[in-house]
Amino acid sequence: MFKYFYKLLIILIKAKKNYKLPKKNQILIYDSIGSDPILFLLKKIIDFKPHVMSTRGEIINIPILILNLVKLKFKKKSYIYKYIEIVNPKIIITFIDNNIEFYKINSVFPYKKTVFIQNGWRSYHSDVFQKFSMADNVKEKFNVDKMLVFGSEIGKEYSKYIEGEYKVIGSLKNNNNTISNKKNKFIIYVSQWMDSNFYIDEKKFNNLNYSYPCDKIIIPILINFATKNKYEFYILTRSNFLSENEKLEINYFKNTFNKNINFFKKNDFRDSYEIIDLAEIVTGVDSTLLYESIARKNKTAVFSIRGNLLNIKGFNYGWPGKFPNKGDFWTDIPNHLYIKNILDFLHTTPLKDLNLVYNKNKTQSIIDYDYENQKAIKFIKQILNKK
Repeated sequence: MFKYFYKLLIILIKAKKNYKLPKKNQILIYDSIGSDPILFLLKKIIDFKPHVMSTRGEIINIPILILNLVKLKFKKKSYIYKYIEIVNPKIIITFIDNNIEFYKINSVFPYKKTVFIQNGWRSYHSDVFQKFSMADNVKEKFNVDKMLVFGSEIGKEYSKYIEGEYKVIGSLKNNNNTISNKKNKFIIYVSQWMDSNFYIDEKKFNNLNYSYPCDKIIIPILINFATKNKYEFYILTRSNFLSENEKLEINYFKNTFNKNINFFKKNDFRDSYEIIDLAEIVTGVDSTLLYESIARKNKTAVFSIRGNLLNIKGFNYGWPGKFPNKGDFWTDIPNHLYIKNILDFLHTTPLKDLNLVYNKNKTQSIIDYDYENQKAIKFIKQILNKK
């Protein structure tokens, strides 16, 4: 008990405080992180503002905290459950699909409707699937009413561990952006530079042993291809524009590969979707933006070689789908010739023919595109209208 009390004390010192009980609301957004895309979506459906619950200690509701403390409840989940009880929503929705605690809510509140919206590309080693695979009798522990996912392949994977119905909507943020076919002779590499350490199967990874092994194979080939075919080569940085991290990221690429590499000034563009739509060819390893680029029918090369280089499963193209280890626009194999062949294929294939290529390779089963999120709106309306 002392351990939980001590953690609570640390959070309380750092957090903003709210001294009013939250009002009842039909819709509760679970986790303020990622709440903006959901709020934008719900504006099209409802005429009231949903309630957003902070779950990471950024804001602490003092009355709810006191209600728990008088009953000697110090755990985070007790606070969250009391919060849900007070707001009494009809729907609890989250954009953080890799928070495993969300899938336990239905067992406590069986009459509430729970919905998650997938926010990013997932690998086998995403924290949510690792936790699922380590749990026993997971079907009894995890459930949700609706899973709004990128494509049918990942929907089927979630269904192995979570009791609930999946619906394919594509990427919520991607769907909100109009597709532009005004191309420039750019070839873009989507950076996955890392500024911190993390673990996979208890092995520590950082930029040096996670991103660099892929970069050192792919980037020299891209530079040579761009020079030969008169493309401008750009790297789309992962970091926020003009942040300290972006300076470190740009220095990494310039010092490691080429001082003359181009980078985008992100504040000149609406968002990353506008940038990738400008390019003749978009390339990268396994980022969410890369798969969103495919959904937008851009010429996209997926060099999904990380799993092969690092000997970790679940990083192959289109995971968890069972696709060949190389195809028209992707390769899981770190082979220079395969990478060059993909670039040549995209270079010579007219944009108008790309749809046939993507349809042949069933890309919609990986990620769909639904302009203005009509499918997501339909599914949420159905839940709201159910008695």
